[in-house]
Amino acid sequence: MKRLAIFAGILIAGVLGVAQQQPPYPQYPQCAENCTVTTASQFNCSSGNITCSCSSQFLAVLYPCIETECSVLESLAAKNVTANARCHLSDPDDGKILLIIAPICGAIATLILGMRIATSFLRRCRLTAEDYLIIVSWLVVVSHVTIAVEMYKTGVGRNIWNIPLEDTYFNMKLFFVVDLGYLTAISLTKISILLFYLRLFPHIIVTLYAFIVVIACYNVSFVVALLLSHIPLSGAWTAWDGQFIGRQINVDLMWYVAASLNIALDLGIILLPLWQLRHLRMSFSKKLRASLMFLGGIFVIIASTVRMPNLRNASTATNLMRVDSVIALGWWSTIEITASILVASMPSMRLFVLYFFPRAESEADSGGGFSGSPNRDIHWRRPSANNDMAKCKRRGLNILVTDYALESSSTQDLVDMVTSSQPKGFH
Repeated sequence: MKRLAIFAGILIAGVLGVAQQQPPYPQYPQCAENCTVTTASQFNCSSGNITCSCSSQFLAVLYPCIETECSVLESLAAKNVTANARCHLSDPDDGKILLIIAPICGAIATLILGMRIATSFLRRCRLTAEDYLIIVSWLVVVSHVTIAVEMYKTGVGRNIWNIPLEDTYFNMKLFFVVDLGYLTAISLTKISILLFYLRLFPHIIVTLYAFIVVIACYNVSFVVALLLSHIPLSGAWTAWDGQFIGRQINVDLMWYVAASLNIALDLGIILLPLWQLRHLRMSFSKKLRASLMFLGGIFVIIASTVRMPNLRNASTATNLMRVDSVIALGWWSTIEITASILVASMPSMRLFVLYFFPRAESEADSGGGFSGSPNRDIHWRRPSANNDMAKCKRRGLNILVTDYALESSSTQDLVDMVTSSQPKGFH
């Protein structure tokens, strides 16, 4: 035991000078020294045997001991000394994945929004409430791109014990902003879809408005809960260090409840139109194609489900800035919002494609492929000079059957559900 104590002393003395150059952590703590001695005895490491004391097996036992016996900041200081001054371990740089995922999501969301707005322009319609809700959600995705770049600059993807404390606090503050945007964006996209449903299924208006109220309450409740999760609010990005003094709720439980309710609401939004299809007089092929579009919401549920396990990984301060912790939670949030924007915009995207490929749907019915050329093979009926905007705003999708209809009934599956296939009992 005496030799082990000497061994630990040599290790500590040899790294104190370097540790002082790794601000703002204190010197190698006594609790970590005790863990070093205990671990060395288990592995029978001799004095100065760096190969033994820096092996992955040795560190796999040492680090959990340090996390148990030391405070969070003491643990970070000990790991900083061990990894850098003693073992000279390389620091990973996994944050680059954020610089890939976030911009891709931003580009996809921008393309989708552009197609949506272009469709309204081609129809000569004003933007609707649904469009504005999607624009706000798009702004959230774009903000995530900017935040991802800033977080990468301040250490995201590296071991947290190699990052200055002020940068970690700053990153956690940015992640708090991401959480607020996530809760808002997923709610707005859901409401946008339900407002679209109001035009398709006016006979279930009470059910749809009830859904909208529930989603609005969901958003307000969890945004307020997040803002009040720590009093004072600064604890939302500083409590991870174990030194927070104030009031706080069980944030992990809050996020599990929010994620579960979010998946349940998504399922409800998918099942609503599918249930209505049962009552419509449509051919099986048309029902199938309409169902496939509504089932696009499954992608959102998949993203929500994959995101949920990361809630557990994000609840520990062991290595917050690595990609398997809060960072994974962040990029899955961005992916989920982007998928929601995609699902909410699928009807507009469909019309946009049909404008440039007018024979696409009719040839799909007959087994053919895309054909036609922009504008030349398609004729959208122009609206009358009077009250065209009012009609567009009031009648929404139905205007495609009247003033702006494509001159091919085979392209009007969704409109057929409203105008030609009345639900049983609503004639």
